[in-house]
Amino acid sequence: VAVSMVDLQQLHLLAGVIAGGESAPLIDGSLFRSIRGVETKVALVQHAEAMKTMKGFIIGQKRPECNSALKAIAQAAANTDGPAAAEQSECVCQTIAKVPGLLDAVIVKMRDDVDAVRLVNNLAANSEEVALLFVRHQASIQALKEACQHFKLHAFGVINHLSRCEEAAKVLVRDGFVAQVLLPSLEKSHPTLSSEHEATMARGTLALANLTGSGMEGCLPDNRHVLATIVKVLDHAARGVRLASITWLPPAVLFGLRNMTGDPRVCATLVECGLASVLAGILRWGGCGQEA
Repeated sequence: VAVSMVDLQQLHLLAGVIAGGESAPLIDGSLFRSIRGVETKVALVQHAEAMKTMKGFIIGQKRPECNSALKAIAQAAANTDGPAAAEQSECVCQTIAKVPGLLDAVIVKMRDDVDAVRLVNNLAANSEEVALLFVRHQASIQALKEACQHFKLHAFGVINHLSRCEEAAKVLVRDGFVAQVLLPSLEKSHPTLSSEHEATMARGTLALANLTGSGMEGCLPDNRHVLATIVKVLDHAARGVRLASITWLPPAVLFGLRNMTGDPRVCATLVECGLASVLAGILRWGGCGQEA
């Protein structure tokens, strides 16, 4: 996203107002709308007083200030600029996570605010360091399990991103996310026209593949439409098309697919669902990036 000097000036102006304790730019959405490209995200998280004030709103848990602050910080943590902004997005997420007390407050809110879950999803997507900070937090696992009951789309996104980090994956397996969370949801899944449901099942399936490894024969439910959805997601990623408001880019999807193809039954079904042609397209186009 192209960012002009005017955009940056507007962001600095709004951040300064918030730093003074005013919540109006949060509540009326003007700060959220000003967070456009990665440059504005860097500018926001480097404004220490504005971040401190927003943390205070989150700790206070008073609506609408708390929710508006979570929305704004989650938007800052999202990499909507693609591979070129990956390094800057990682720095943005690390800066957010290191604001004293902020991650603690966000984890508490994961139980009842979808934007807290979306924020953790974006942090884990863009920084392995932050993923580790999250799983090492004593309250994080229970908060994530509760989020899976109410905000499954984004909670499964968190699990999927964490599952690509070896240390975090071990924690998820140890604490029952395979048997207690992912498998029950995938086994009950059925064909649907809802793109949100498709995205949820895709994230859950990819996470399951990552957590069970390449020797996962028999781990995935015999569910053709779930596997077809994975192929659909990869196709969207290759073409740069969003699904359920999520930017899916090839590497994150391919990471899980690599493990899924260890099961000959699953591999055959994926090919029947068109995987070979999608992979051929990715090789032609050279698609690359990280999921945001």
